[in-house]
Amino acid sequence: MRRWAVNEVTGTLSPGDSFRCVFDQGAASGEILRCDPQHELSASWQWDGTDRATRMTVTLTPERRDRALGTHVVWREDDATGDVAAYAAGLHAHLAGLDRAARGLPSTVTRWGADLVIALSELQGRYTAPRIG
Repeated sequence: MRRWAVNEVTGTLSPGDSFRCVFDQGAASGEILRCDPQHELSASWQWDGTDRATRMTVTLTPERRDRALGTHVVWREDDATGDVAAYAAGLHAHLAGLDRAARGLPSTVTRWGADLVIALSELQGRYTAPRIG
């Protein structure tokens, strides 16, 4: 988890239990709603300083790509409020960091910030990916 920019995690993954995650960008707390290890996690959670929880469901599916076995991650967030484009961009940046951590690469605060800016620009329609080749 530390390679993924999660500085501290407390709690368990049992339904009804609470948890807390501390990231470089802030902290969030919530309650586990459902947990099927290696397949699905559902929780309600909210960032410190906000007054409304969202419901997150993460589904993991084994996947083979280019002869390599990996995991397809689907993260669904319900009931997000406020600047949902910024929220989605932050989620994208965290998932990009998770991908780097899973491949053994560092996930730094600087890299997270760059992923956030790119995702937010894409969501706001102001970014065009560079053409290669």
